Amino acid sequence: MPWFVIDRFAGGEAFLEDAARHMRRVPRSVLPKGAAPGDVLQQEADGAYRLDAEKTAARKARVAEKMRLLWKD
Repeated sequence: MPWFVIDRFAGGEAFLEDAARHMRRVPRSVLPKGAAPGDVLQQEADGAYRLDAEKTAARKARVAEKMRLLWKD
């Protein structure tokens, strides 16, 4: 299943980034309720998106660790 990260919202659209760093623009209304920038989405076979809480948490932990190392004294 393809996965995407929500990059940002602009008006009624969501900008999603895939693993190859390509951007996709979709109507915000097709995303799961409560989806936010930084969340990881899986695209189902029927084209619907679902939140992947496990991948989102892992991604946010990696980013936090990189920031910690970057700003380390």
